[in-house]
Amino acid sequence: MSISSGIVTTTFEHIVVTDQSRSILFIVIYRPPPSKVNKLKLSDYLVEIDNFIGETAQLPGKHIYLGDFNIHMNEPTKSHVAKFINILSCNNLQNYVTGPTHKSGNQLDLVIGNVDDNLVMNCKTHQNLMSDDHYSVFFKLNRKKPDMPRTYTSCRDFRTVDIDQLMMDLTTELASLMSIMNVDEQVQFYDATVCDVLDRYCPIQSRNRTIRPRVPWYNDDIHLARRVKRRLERRWRKSKLDTDREAYVVQLGVLSELIHSAKASYFTDKLSSGNVKDTFKTINTLLNTTRNNLPVGESGKPLGDKFALSFKGKIVNIRNELDATSGIGDLTAFGFHDVPVNCELSSFASADHDEISEIIVRAPNKTCSLDSMPTWLLKTYVHDMVQFVSHIVNTSISTGVFPDSLRRAIFTPILKKSNLDQNNLSNYRPVSNIPFLSKVIEKVVSRRLDSYIMENSLEQPFQSAYRGNHSTETAILRVKNDIMHEIDNNRAVYLVLLDLSAAFDTIDHDLLTSRLATSYGLRGLVLNWFDSYLKNRTNRVSISGTLSDEQSVDFGVPQGSVVGPLIFTFYTKPVADIITHHHLRYHVYADDTQLYTAFDPSVP
Repeated sequence: MSISSGIVTTTFEHIVVTDQSRSILFIVIYRPPPSKVNKLKLSDYLVEIDNFIGETAQLPGKHIYLGDFNIHMNEPTKSHVAKFINILSCNNLQNYVTGPTHKSGNQLDLVIGNVDDNLVMNCKTHQNLMSDDHYSVFFKLNRKKPDMPRTYTSCRDFRTVDIDQLMMDLTTELASLMSIMNVDEQVQFYDATVCDVLDRYCPIQSRNRTIRPRVPWYNDDIHLARRVKRRLERRWRKSKLDTDREAYVVQLGVLSELIHSAKASYFTDKLSSGNVKDTFKTINTLLNTTRNNLPVGESGKPLGDKFALSFKGKIVNIRNELDATSGIGDLTAFGFHDVPVNCELSSFASADHDEISEIIVRAPNKTCSLDSMPTWLLKTYVHDMVQFVSHIVNTSISTGVFPDSLRRAIFTPILKKSNLDQNNLSNYRPVSNIPFLSKVIEKVVSRRLDSYIMENSLEQPFQSAYRGNHSTETAILRVKNDIMHEIDNNRAVYLVLLDLSAAFDTIDHDLLTSRLATSYGLRGLVLNWFDSYLKNRTNRVSISGTLSDEQSVDFGVPQGSVVGPLIFTFYTKPVADIITHHHLRYHVYADDTQLYTAFDPSVP
């Protein structure tokens, strides 16, 4: 995969390629020949390549520089070649190519590595099959082939099961749930009964499987063309005949065209689907930002425990810094206070079977490892299961208690940016996965809370996140429109972009519930429900199917939830109040704030 070096070059092109472990970086270089058109100078190239080698030396891992350097290494007496060789020597680098790499007899294509690394072995050249000018350069790496990553999964095999009979037995045994009035006992009974019935029909099977890279555009035509190519290559290697070589070259072109056509067709269909989420997912795939790399060396529970402690330690450090700040959380220190509202929400309306069915059916098929029943199975037999799910939901919102067993989450570490050091745990962010039942309860609460906020005009006018008919697009359009309007009036604009560090994870629960009560009028069972929802949460980190030790969550709201991000916007409401008080303009999307003001540039 390719990663960004973060270095801009003008006299040559380069790309950095590596594998999943990132232990070796292959820095591929192409230097265009100087001409009257590009006006490139050899002297500039030598200065820039020297600086480039020095800068790339700061990148993690071992380095191999290779490509078309367009410098005649076979003429070491020439001054510019001598300077280049001196640059390599000063950086403890060595060129491992020994023979000509061009039909002219010159050595232009190089493989360069650190002398002490001893990575490059058996470097040879061979007449290139696809070019009449340059030869192919082959070399071996003095490195053990990395093992394919493996993952441990637990799953049930439903293929040979009479699912209709399974569901009949399940609904019969779940009937007793309707007489249970405690929501924690309801969820415990539900999970235990579902697991018991599923274990009888299709017990959990643990599998240790190898993760093999797959490409969705690979098809039968490509597979057949590859077989033909390998057969023709073996024939040519054996016979050394020009006719067999020509047949092999032609087949390489056929295979290349099939791959190009299949990839183009696949990604064109994906990008033209009209689904914004799929479009961004496809773009991330094309930009190679979707790969999830983990630190090299450790795996499983030991690595999960390290991540769990790292994630929690980061939040504790930020909270300690905040607590050490005078007046944190106290708006009166800034001349503000939470203003009580003249409305209140003290109870939630119950949800009927139709509403619960609609929420379940419209939900994605994603299943959390904490779920007792696969989401697809619940959606398929929603008419049989809706009465039990509805009973749990309505008991929760009518008693003001969020089930204790649903306050758990599974974290997956994701590298923040593809060019960051994967061995530094601080470069990862946790992506949360929570039980499906939790999402159903939260969706019901979210709908009622949204209606209450809208009816009483409590929404923040310039917050575009987690609101209907609002998005990043509306936020960008509004800010851009305001800025362009001021520029049209011959005014300049200061724009400040604010991004809060670990914003969702550092929320003070007591301060949030106090704000929900004062600024939004939540009372009674509703406030109790939110207090129950926030407190006593736990999480575990999942690495290749194995879980870390459980960690308590003392701050923040779960980002993978439905309600969490919404009440985060309530928590940050005073930010907007302070900005407005100072007569500045702003727009907010979740934890990103655009703060701007116009001024007359002619006034000193």
